[in-house]
Amino acid sequence: MTDENTVPTPGESELTAGLKTIADTGTAYCRLCDEPVIADGDGWNAVLEALYEHGVDEHDLPEDEPWTNDMLASERDSE
Repeated sequence: MTDENTVPTPGESELTAGLKTIADTGTAYCRLCDEPVIADGDGWNAVLEALYEHGVDEHDLPEDEPWTNDMLASERDSE
């Protein structure tokens, strides 16, 4: 992330806004299908684990390699 004297990139701003939404609402939504994945998660670990499991189970994303933005975009476009 950036320090307080720099302007965040669009990606950083999007990530920050997404995390703020999850913190404010208690619900995380899948960026691929917009389905609610977890509500009232017990901390960020629970939220991230639920999003990971949803990606593997519902979208057939690989378990053993990092997901890239290109991979997510192609999955989103195929639906």
